[in-house]
Amino acid sequence: MRPNAQENGDVMQRSNATESSVLTVEAAPVATAGDGQPRAIDYDLHGIVGIRLFNASPGDAAAVDRQLGPIRATLDREPDIDIRFVEALHVD
Repeated sequence: MRPNAQENGDVMQRSNATESSVLTVEAAPVATAGDGQPRAIDYDLHGIVGIRLFNASPGDAAAVDRQLGPIRATLDREPDIDIRFVEALHVD
């Protein structure tokens, strides 16, 4: 039987014929620098891939946390993937 998934806010429930689990993810606050500007948020995927978010709102960060899981960690290297959140994309 194919698993079913239902998302309700920050709680995702998945079930199939043999198991049922609930995953609860709380949005961590986005840290800001002394000038009030959002700092980068780093993720380390088992030391293989480093991901860095720039200018992520708390909602953006929570969405990424839900997708990636609890892998926030300070990177000791440059990230492999940079994700920058912007209000609009300007095309020249």
